[in-house]
Amino acid sequence: MSTLTKIFIVVFVVLSIFASLVFIQYAASTANYRAWGTGLQQQLGLTQNQLRAIQSQLDRQQALYQDLQDRRTQEQSALQTRVDELQTALNETKAQTAALQVEKTTQGATLAGLQATHDKNVEMLQLTQQQLTQARQDLQGINTQLTQQEQMLADTRLELEQASRLLRLRQEQLTAASERVRELEARGGTAASDRPAQPASRIEGTLTAVDPNNNLAQINVGSADGVTKGTRFILYRGGEFVGHLDVQEVHATQAAGILTEVVKTPMAGDKATTRLTLQ
Repeated sequence: MSTLTKIFIVVFVVLSIFASLVFIQYAASTANYRAWGTGLQQQLGLTQNQLRAIQSQLDRQQALYQDLQDRRTQEQSALQTRVDELQTALNETKAQTAALQVEKTTQGATLAGLQATHDKNVEMLQLTQQQLTQARQDLQGINTQLTQQEQMLADTRLELEQASRLLRLRQEQLTAASERVRELEARGGTAASDRPAQPASRIEGTLTAVDPNNNLAQINVGSADGVTKGTRFILYRGGEFVGHLDVQEVHATQAAGILTEVVKTPMAGDKATTRLTLQ
C-alpha cells in the first residue's frame, strides 16, 4: 500500500468521525430532525464529492509516482551499466599502470646512467666556461694593450706630422732667409747695416695683444730678457709660420713692434722666438 493511499484512508476516517459527532450533537439539540438530516445528507454529498476529487487527485499522484518509479528504475539500470563500464576501464587502467611501473623501473636504470653522463657534461661545461672566461680576460687585456699601442702610434704620427710641418716651416724660412741674403748681397749689404744685430742668445715669448688694423703687436718679454729695439721675432702657431715682429718699443718685461711678412692673422697666444733651431 502506497503512502498516498494511507493518507486518503486516514482523512476519510477523520471526516467520518467528525460527521458522526456533528450528527449526534444535532440529534440531541434539534427538534426538527428531518430538516437536520436533510442538511446533513447534503453536507455528506459535498464531502463525498470532495473525497472523490481527492481520490482522483490521489490516482493522478499514484500514476505520477509510478512513472517516476519507472524512470528511476531505468536511470538505475543505466547508471549500473555506466558503473560497469567505468569498472572495466579502471581495471584496464590498473593493468596499464602496472605495465608503466615495470617500464618506469626499467627506465630508472637508464635514467641513472644518463644522470651520471649529465653530471660529467656539467663539470666539463663549467671547466670550459672557466677557460672561456680566462680567455676573454686575456683577450680584453690584449685589446687594452692594442688600444694603448694604437694611441701611442697615433701620438707618434701626430708628433711626426708636427715635426714635418716644423721642418717644412724651417726649410721655408731658410729659403726665405737665403733669398733675403742674396737680395741684400745684390744691394751691396746696405740693408743689413740698417738693422741692429740679433741677440746672441735665443729669446722666446708669447704675443699678449694684437692690433691687426695697424699691424702692431705686444710681446711678454723685454729688455730684462735681452730684447732691444730692432730685435726681430719669428711668430708661429703650432708648427705653422705666422709672420715677423720687429720690435720698436722696449720695456723691462714687455715690448711692442710692427708685424711684417705676415702669412696668417696673428693672434694673442702665438709663440715668438728670435731663432729657430733644428732639434
